[in-house]
Amino acid sequence: MPISKLFVEQFTRKFSTFALALLVGATFAPPSVYAKTPTKKSAASSEKTSSRNKDPDNTESNDDKREEDEGKDESPDAVEEDASPEEKARIAAEEEAAEAKRIAESILTVEKLPAKLNDILKPATRNAEWGVKVVVAETGQTLFESNADEGYIPASNRKLFTGALALDQLGPDFKFRTYLYKTGNVDAQGTLNGNLVIVPSGDPTFSKEMYKASTGDWVFRDWAKKVKEAGLKNVTGDLLIDCSAWDMNDLNPQGWATRVLNDSYAPQTSPLTINENITNIIMSPAKKGEPASISFAPPATGYPVNNNTVSGKPGTPIAKRVINTHLDLRGGIDSKKTIWSIPIDRPTLYAAANFRHHLMESQIPIQGSVRIITTTGVLPGANQQNTIALVESPKLIEIIDRMMKKSDNHMAEQIYVAISSAKMGKGSYTNSWRLESDLLTRAQINPAGVRCYDGSGLSEANRVTPTDVCKLLSFMMRHPYAQQYYDSMAISGRDGTLRNRMGSIAGRVHAKTGTINGVKALSGYVKLASDKTVSFSFLVNQIKGSSPSGIQDRLCSTIAALVL
Repeated sequence: MPISKLFVEQFTRKFSTFALALLVGATFAPPSVYAKTPTKKSAASSEKTSSRNKDPDNTESNDDKREEDEGKDESPDAVEEDASPEEKARIAAEEEAAEAKRIAESILTVEKLPAKLNDILKPATRNAEWGVKVVVAETGQTLFESNADEGYIPASNRKLFTGALALDQLGPDFKFRTYLYKTGNVDAQGTLNGNLVIVPSGDPTFSKEMYKASTGDWVFRDWAKKVKEAGLKNVTGDLLIDCSAWDMNDLNPQGWATRVLNDSYAPQTSPLTINENITNIIMSPAKKGEPASISFAPPATGYPVNNNTVSGKPGTPIAKRVINTHLDLRGGIDSKKTIWSIPIDRPTLYAAANFRHHLMESQIPIQGSVRIITTTGVLPGANQQNTIALVESPKLIEIIDRMMKKSDNHMAEQIYVAISSAKMGKGSYTNSWRLESDLLTRAQINPAGVRCYDGSGLSEANRVTPTDVCKLLSFMMRHPYAQQYYDSMAISGRDGTLRNRMGSIAGRVHAKTGTINGVKALSGYVKLASDKTVSFSFLVNQIKGSSPSGIQDRLCSTIAALVL
């Protein structure tokens, strides 16, 4: 039976004392002592000592036996002074056995763990469907499971797979690179007789989220300055976005509920991004009865809008996307301006429109149009001579850290599709799934049993089993980038989505949370006192009552007490 290091040390120390006592008795006591019956005095002393050991807080006074014991030292050692060697050995053995039993009963062993976890889970399963798996990460030994091979919606636990795939395929030091270059020649008057070309890479950091002091369109403001510094004053051609390394027809994840499509946490995926692909529509009242005045932040010239708002009419205006066509604005707007945040439709074109806006503000007009190029080899490509600007992202591990700790959906979707763009030359959900299937196979997970249609976990069509989640976690423990993966997760009582949870075991749980409608998930690692690691997956679906987060935290705290 596994015991703690502390127990081993205590047992060894006390057993040595016991052995020494036996050795002393065997060496120096006369042979007849082993057949001798303990005297009354010895028995009384033994009984008195046992009573004290049984109840150390016993406050019985010595007054009742003062005459009998007057002048004697009342310490246990003095009471046992007249005991025979074998009696002392017996007493020591009893004490050792009692101490061993107390320590053993206080230790949470592998054998006791299932009952402890079941006691916590039983009432929780009345109001939700639970899938649970607990595994020794280093060995794969199963410690506990319940419905572990059933498929559950993982919510943002899906990001565990996206982060693993990104590290596996691209490595922690990978950087997204986005180029701005020119074609044609610039004459003496500063006119570019050619085009401006953007080559995007899916960089998800074109926002103020990782650059707090900047604006959501800082890249395109900076580029407008660099174009001016390059001596360009006019562009006769077009603004082209080279998306030939992307499948523009396969950038829409499946299974996202209609109700989330207009929410700011559900942005579209795109080769070129801006402001986490969210626009803020600013609606200000005009004359009574007229449509409200509309502007965008970040600004975008020519973005299509159907403005059906009415100034001076009571109510609240709303904005909705009409997919791949325009924004539809409706409702009354009385006296105050309203700001509505909504995912950008066709964000690559929106970002280009923002860049064009800043060029116009810098008096650098583009005579042609904004166009997306999808055919490979049509454009010459960027080189040292024609490049005007190059943006490099932070290292990939920094982006993954934010994706995991903050559960950033935009970064998850961008990273997932960009992996296949970088590795296969054609970024798409289908191609990234092909790469992921290879990873799953190496992790001894059958890809046919995993249904995943996005990178963030917003899809309600996603299904994974707790067993497969734990297989992934164990696989990543052996991966060359195991430490980076482990550190990227939220840490109990410290940071991310777990900063206010499990403070009693702060720092010992590294995990990913997950929440969508009716779903609450938590999967990751628990570090034991022995420095061994337990991987776990708690996938909870069909929640009908209160949040199961507290139950999940209790499960983690119980696992953390395991002696392994």
